[in-house]
Amino acid sequence: MRASQYLLVHHRTLRVADYPADGVYSLREFDSEADAYRYLQRFSRNPVALERLEELLDDEDEDEDEDEDEEEEDSAHTGRSRGPAQALKQKRDILAEIAELIAEEELGVAEAVARFNPPTKLDDARDEPPPQPPPPLPRPTKKLTWIEFKVVDDATGKPVNWVRLVVRTPDGNQTYQTTNSDGLVRMEELEPGTCDISCELKNPTMQDVLAFKGMGAPTETAAEDEGENGNGQKPGTMRIANVEPHKVKTGETLDGLAKKAGMTWKDLAKFNFGTDVPKEINGALRRFVGCTKKTADGANYKFDDSDDPGIVLIPKPWKQEGLATAETHVVRVSAPKLEPKRFRFSI
Repeated sequence: MRASQYLLVHHRTLRVADYPADGVYSLREFDSEADAYRYLQRFSRNPVALERLEELLDDEDEDEDEDEDEEEEDSAHTGRSRGPAQALKQKRDILAEIAELIAEEELGVAEAVARFNPPTKLDDARDEPPPQPPPPLPRPTKKLTWIEFKVVDDATGKPVNWVRLVVRTPDGNQTYQTTNSDGLVRMEELEPGTCDISCELKNPTMQDVLAFKGMGAPTETAAEDEGENGNGQKPGTMRIANVEPHKVKTGETLDGLAKKAGMTWKDLAKFNFGTDVPKEINGALRRFVGCTKKTADGANYKFDDSDDPGIVLIPKPWKQEGLATAETHVVRVSAPKLEPKRFRFSI
């Protein structure tokens, strides 16, 4: 059955038309007057929509007795002047009367599905709220995992304590971790991925630097205990470096070798000889590097191809990248040390 008029509903706005003809609409059916009333509650706080409904009721009242129409208009006018409580009652009365018209099928409800024509002058498009974007989808939660780093002596396989590592986790954060008495660092609650590890190398000395030998468990272990750290070193904060044994050549200088490694000649001298005092450095060059030739003024020893053993140890920054989570990564190290009897270095 076709109603005489329709409420055209778009979002939370409405207008009245004889028939929905300027777009695509879906006719809404209601089981009862109460069902229609509940539907109309969405417009209870929309003054523009309530005004449209009140105008519709006024048009309906014009067909009734003129005296009754004047009495209802006076009552409505009086009701709107009595304050918020009476105004709220008036809104409820309007919705109830419209719900009655819908239940009697004198008034139909059509909901917009899509609009193809531009708004008419009856359409209060200016009061329509802009469409809201859909809420963002929740980020999928990642299953957290772990990673372990174990530092061991390359010769004995014993754990090395007090090694301070710089760890960059899969989320890009950087933290400082120190191995325990088992030579172990374990990190929990990590995102799956890979980690990078390194050590800071400022003012290195033979006493606090460990030479990197490789990754993975050592092939064989020794039975004797070489010290608390398993590598002959006394307890204390240690760091790992790539220690390169460099064979000196004629024309090279301690300062030149240091600059290539990003160090000062004093740091390089302290690392190799434990001193930066020129007189003591000269003595070490003769005893440990095997220097025999001197500068033109005869004040200092200099490097030469004939120096025997002619070795200077150069520490360089160490880093291991792309270490997968959910695994234990073994780092093998050794302690660089002097062999004074043979006047040679070993690492």
